[in-house]
Amino acid sequence: MNPFTHGRTVLPDNLKSLFRMITMNMPNIGLIAEIVLYSAGFIGAQVLSKKIVRLFELSTDQMSS
Repeated sequence: MNPFTHGRTVLPDNLKSLFRMITMNMPNIGLIAEIVLYSAGFIGAQVLSKKIVRLFELSTDQMSS
């Protein structure tokens, strides 16, 4: 449904009316990491989750696709 993707076309208006618009947000990776660490039994999960998130951010920035 993305008209900017190669090989796709724009939906006709009669089909567009059947779909509802939604917005997507980025998940809170820090909170997810913290909960996973707490559920695994880590005591200092809040501090450790920040370090893990920073590690993944740095690796994402420096690695190629």
